[in-house]
Amino acid sequence: MKQLIKNGCLLAVLTVLSVGVQGADVTWTGKVDSNWNSSGNWSTGRVPGTKPGDRVLLSGRTVAPVVATLVEASNPCSLHLSDDALLEVTRSGLLCDAVVLGAENGAGGGHLLLRGRGEAVMVVKGDLIAGKTDAAASDSSVQLRTGTLQVDGGLYLGKGSLSVLGNAPAIVAKDLAVSSSGTLRFDFNTKPVQTIRVANKLTLKKGAKLEIDLSHYTMGGNQLELITFSSVSGSFDPKNISIKGLGGGIITMDEDSLNLTVIDDVAKRSSTLWFVATGGTGEEPLDLQINTGRRIRNLSSPDLSYSSNTDGDDMVHAVKWSGSDFDGDGANDTVSFDLRVAGFAGSVYSYDAGSEAASMTALGKPAAVRGNKAGWGVGKDLDLDAGETLRFSVENLKLSTPGVGDIGHFVGMQMTETDGGKNHVLMVGEGENLNAWERSNNLGIGFKPEYPLLVTSVASSKVGVNQVALRLFVSDLPDHMNSEANDYSVYPTGPQHLSDYPKVTKRLHSEFSWDTLPMTARVNSRKALPASYARIMATTYAKIGLGGNSFYGSKFIDDGVRKMAALLKSFNPDVLLTTYRNAGIHFTDFSADEKLNKKEWFDYTLDENGKRKYITYSGKQNAYNHDHPDFRKWWVDTAVDLLNDPNIDGIFIDKANGGEEPLLNDSGELEAPEGKVQSYIDLMERAPKDAFLTGNILRTNRSGGNRELLHIFNGTYLESWEKVNGDSLVTMTTADTVCASLQLIREARVKGFDVFTNFRGLKWHRTKSKDERVDKLVAAGREEEIREGMIQAFQYPLAFFLITAEPYSYFQYQTSTDPEMPEFCWNAKAHFDEFRNPLGKPLGPPVKDGYIYTRSFEHVDVWLDVENETSRLTWDWKPIADSQAVQVVKDTPKAITLTGSDPRKTDLSFTVFKYGQPANGTLSGKAPNLVYTPNPGFAGVDSFSFKTHNDMAESLLANVSIQVTPSRRNGRAR
Repeated sequence: MKQLIKNGCLLAVLTVLSVGVQGADVTWTGKVDSNWNSSGNWSTGRVPGTKPGDRVLLSGRTVAPVVATLVEASNPCSLHLSDDALLEVTRSGLLCDAVVLGAENGAGGGHLLLRGRGEAVMVVKGDLIAGKTDAAASDSSVQLRTGTLQVDGGLYLGKGSLSVLGNAPAIVAKDLAVSSSGTLRFDFNTKPVQTIRVANKLTLKKGAKLEIDLSHYTMGGNQLELITFSSVSGSFDPKNISIKGLGGGIITMDEDSLNLTVIDDVAKRSSTLWFVATGGTGEEPLDLQINTGRRIRNLSSPDLSYSSNTDGDDMVHAVKWSGSDFDGDGANDTVSFDLRVAGFAGSVYSYDAGSEAASMTALGKPAAVRGNKAGWGVGKDLDLDAGETLRFSVENLKLSTPGVGDIGHFVGMQMTETDGGKNHVLMVGEGENLNAWERSNNLGIGFKPEYPLLVTSVASSKVGVNQVALRLFVSDLPDHMNSEANDYSVYPTGPQHLSDYPKVTKRLHSEFSWDTLPMTARVNSRKALPASYARIMATTYAKIGLGGNSFYGSKFIDDGVRKMAALLKSFNPDVLLTTYRNAGIHFTDFSADEKLNKKEWFDYTLDENGKRKYITYSGKQNAYNHDHPDFRKWWVDTAVDLLNDPNIDGIFIDKANGGEEPLLNDSGELEAPEGKVQSYIDLMERAPKDAFLTGNILRTNRSGGNRELLHIFNGTYLESWEKVNGDSLVTMTTADTVCASLQLIREARVKGFDVFTNFRGLKWHRTKSKDERVDKLVAAGREEEIREGMIQAFQYPLAFFLITAEPYSYFQYQTSTDPEMPEFCWNAKAHFDEFRNPLGKPLGPPVKDGYIYTRSFEHVDVWLDVENETSRLTWDWKPIADSQAVQVVKDTPKAITLTGSDPRKTDLSFTVFKYGQPANGTLSGKAPNLVYTPNPGFAGVDSFSFKTHNDMAESLLANVSIQVTPSRRNGRAR
């Protein structure tokens, strides 16, 4: 490449527009709504392009049509915007002969914006001119946040700018010209912007400006192509180039591309590094990539190096990285090591496809390893045949900072198809009960930390191993459960996180107490609810959710919500009540539905015949189109109308996605990347100042955890928190994903946000057990069984909640909201020891050790293992029943004494669980002194369950396991 400092040819201004059939001049009236595709909005009474040759004239600051639905007109039209008129394109199909922005002397320019959740495609058959005349009163602009802009002629920037915002937009043009008054702008999000593809000539006139913002750029290479072309005339003068963010950059140009070299500054301290290696030699940028928890970079970074050599049968890759600060002194440090890959043939293995039972009990004989950028294999065929094993290990680890570091663990890889085939199987580790994966194509795999990493093929198919992920600890981990709760650098998702959202400063809640477990509840019903039920709920729970598909006996849902809210507040004016609206799906039966334009505001596609096919969920509920401004107003109106009710304190917004892009502009103001987020912002601005706005927001599997939306909301619901994020270079395990979700929850709670976590099996609307109604089971005498099932079910979720709980955190547990069900189903607070007995304040923040979390409160110690999904709650008022194992001789009674402990030092009583009786014997006596008698002739395993009780509570179930052995005579079995 050569530096972009040379004399260029003067820009040949494009002035020739495509000539087509002369049609009508069409102006915007906006009489119907804001949608381009509404015929009543146009002076001709029809949508432009329904006849050939239309010329669309948009003029005036208040003129801002939106291509909010798919364009169904088939003819191109020419488009002229002036006097700061704006055209927003969010859906595909707009076809233009030519586009001219800012063509009138003395008048303002014109503005074209492509944004939205869809992949809008706009095609210009001729030229697109942004700022045709320098005599315009203001600049014109073309901005792309998403979609594709295809210009078959010339794309000319006169007195105007072209802005590419984020990595989603794509621009292709025959020619591109930037005048002395023109500006080309690239605004990166976490990923690189897409390259502008110019088929023929790029023309840069003297004075043309280039602006680049790298402030959010964390996930990509350091050598990027901004524009490709066949020929070029002119250049950007260095004094007209502005690059902000990171350490800046260098612009270069060669014969067919305009290029950016990104210069990284020193990022915040990194404690954990993930290297993702291939079998390549380091000649390709993606032969080695690194995730520092702050940024993802490849070999285009001058700080990363990778080379490969052979050592006998082994391959040895030398790795060096000097682009992270390990010790927090503001200067980058260096780590280096060798990655050794050894091969073996004839390993002893077994694999059962049905049960997926896998083992590899002995390595085979050493064999030659071969590798390239596609991965590694054993032997010349570059794959793994059945019984062939690769072993990955680290040697010569060196840090420039004090200490020896951690030799690291391997945490992931990619199964690769080397030559087609199917049913590829790879297993990891040595020994019995190994993890194995079967796939018929490529598969990213995450697994528990392994060292060394042994990968064995168990199928004679063309399969290899690539993108092996090595995790290194290079310094102490941040305190991300307390003082550094906003630091996600210990997870591969760290580079996705954008701006830091602020703490909650205003709170509408009633007084909070740790005396007993703080709980929230839902009150949902299609029928009217009795006052007695409302009184119990309003006086028991500090926070209650209303709505969903609940009518409360009214014709419309919103009328029923108001009625129910008034009833609850009549018993407790301080109870905080929230209602429900869905941002993605339409639930019918709102009074405002009469004003809903279902035909235009529901999202749809077009089939092969050009007919509309509406998008639905479960084949019933229609999907909303928030890119339609008139729909946004209707949706916000319905929510604000509820919030203006004096008895309703807040609203929960379901399907609240859209936090993948940065929401704050350079001035710190909210700026929506698409219509759905604009709806949230409009709701925030129009809602009462003290309204409680919460939504289905935080999710680890969404980019950056969807945290950006917490600039708008002051509460969040969390579901699917165990779903893996697939966009972090390293494939995360479920356990790592849960850890990252716990930090999302902890950060939000530390900052004062309400966070409600959903657990599968604990959903508030579940009213059945084993496909039978709970009330019928209770009537059949099985209440003890149902209660015990509930107690067992909430132990792990309760521990999960307590690990991250802060003031104004609330736990929810209901198996029904129906007052006709037994009260313990809908008012659990009054019926379970863990909910009604003392809790007390937390004695400190949670402590994380690997996958184990611990925390203490005044009355309980919490232990949580997210890897194995187990927990332990040790209460200072709850007795503990001791499990035990006993041996019994066949046909012989055995005395068994039940035992337990009581932190309150009171007398204990014991009961055998009615539904945990022995299956192959009988019990006699009075607990705790029992006699077990096996059934005649029985030998084998039996068991029973029991509890112990003190003056405040009962223990969890304990188990007595019984091994009945054959009877003996003279020391020998008969």
